[in-house]
Amino acid sequence: MIAPALAPLGFGSWEASSSLISGLIAKEIVVGTMGEIYVPAADEAGEEGPAPTLTEDLMEIATSLAAR
Repeated sequence: MIAPALAPLGFGSWEASSSLISGLIAKEIVVGTMGEIYVPAADEAGEEGPAPTLTEDLMEIATSLAAR
């Protein structure tokens, strides 16, 4: 929805637009958001299995914190 509004600035894709929105907090977040958007797409085409779900990620975080 925001991508067309940012198209005159050169940010016409949804990926760049969403990164800029999260980047309002800090510039470092733009890089992290772009990494999260583009890296999973590259993983789907190749080496690793399916991306973990939110539940799997939360379980991994909980077990790593419990191990400390």
